[in-house]
Amino acid sequence: MFVASTAQTSGNCGAGRYHGQVAPKQSRRLGRPPASSSVETRVRILYVAQRSFAELGYGVTTNKYLATEAGITTGALYHYFDSKVEIYRAVYDQVQEYMFCCFDEAMEGLESFIERFEAVLEVAHRLNTEDPSLARFIGAVRIDVARHEELRVALGNRSGRTQTFFRDLVDHGVSTGEIQPADRDMVRAFVRITVVGLTDGASGDSQGHRLAVDAIRAVIEGRLVSPGRPARIAPIKKSPKSGMDTTGHTPGRTTAGLPSDQTRTNVRRAIRHPVAVRTKSSS
Repeated sequence: MFVASTAQTSGNCGAGRYHGQVAPKQSRRLGRPPASSSVETRVRILYVAQRSFAELGYGVTTNKYLATEAGITTGALYHYFDSKVEIYRAVYDQVQEYMFCCFDEAMEGLESFIERFEAVLEVAHRLNTEDPSLARFIGAVRIDVARHEELRVALGNRSGRTQTFFRDLVDHGVSTGEIQPADRDMVRAFVRITVVGLTDGASGDSQGHRLAVDAIRAVIEGRLVSPGRPARIAPIKKSPKSGMDTTGHTPGRTTAGLPSDQTRTNVRRAIRHPVAVRTKSSS
């Protein structure tokens, strides 16, 4: 059973959250808790629900399973939440609040778009390292919402905060002159798909996640990919004694023993002007 214990985080964003520590299994399940422990129990329920939804999905997770993992009875679970949908919605709201609080805190005092975007990437990596289930839950939401109508109704327009965050981040880049107004939508799409890709593509691999973050930073700073340059071909020099070029080949022949371009051109001219060629030869 996981019973998470509190962990320190920077700023105020960690208040009321539990992070990835696993405590020994409790000797008995708790019934209706006293008022003094109700807040702690609710947070514990949300944390085990976050992990379960992230790993098993909404459909497989049951209220009985959540109650067992939280160390309470199923009846006590309904003291806090009326349904599994309500638990899912509460987890989603808590994750969103925590994540964007951390993003805003990391960007505070940073002036440029690049600095702010890189701060978001670093926070994404830190959160993924501290609690991989958080990123996995965010990725699982898209799948669960697509499969379960009750979740689509329950979550409603809650994704609006995500869209607002990306819009404001890119709009700041436009205001600083780092992003051209005409490129606003393109950059917003890049930022969104980059963050989503980090969540879905690398949340289970801390080293791969770190490498991906470093690669994205290198791309936006112009350090990873450079424009291609056409190769320069050195002119062929002829040897004055042998009549061969410095590569050891006879002029007019290719390395494969076939006529060179100039030889083929001379042949075409000869075919097109046979009289002129014969006249020159006879003289």
